[in-house]
Amino acid sequence: MTRNPVAVREDRLAAEIVHVFEQHRIDEIIVVDAQRHVIGLVDVQDLSRASIF
Repeated sequence: MTRNPVAVREDRLAAEIVHVFEQHRIDEIIVVDAQRHVIGLVDVQDLSRASIF
């Protein structure tokens, strides 16, 4: 388990998430709401399937 996982707010744009992937050299990011409750997970493959990455 990762001690400090990378998380993004639900209102981030896909292009911003791609930048986070590249910056941290990771392939999954936790998505949180305004109260920092986990609401989902974005995998780099999700973005490639959508032709974003």
